[in-house]
Amino acid sequence: MLVPKLQKSWDSSLRKFKRIQRLKKTLLQVGSLVVALVSFSCAGMQIPDSESQGARLYSKKCSMCHGLPHPSRHSRIEWDHYLELMKGNMDKKGVPYNAQEMKTIRTYLHRFAKGATS
Repeated sequence: MLVPKLQKSWDSSLRKFKRIQRLKKTLLQVGSLVVALVSFSCAGMQIPDSESQGARLYSKKCSMCHGLPHPSRHSRIEWDHYLELMKGNMDKKGVPYNAQEMKTIRTYLHRFAKGATS
């Protein structure tokens, strides 16, 4: 009697595991689609003060891995968060940068961030 109960429990657990795996795959596909749509919707979008040192550096460093979000997409606090995340990603991918470059990019993004007054 114990073996059929264990088999039934195992089958149930296996079905749940397979459902979770399918759900994870679907969520990953949806997430990738969202990222692609956002990137394409921003493609060709002119960034403010595009000839400034900050804009050129932002374009050069950040477009190595992804499309450029418009600086007004995020607030200053949000940009600070994303810049920290991106530093980690850049380190993992071996993208060279220095502290002064990050400061220049941060200053540029803060200047045109959502809610920035000047």
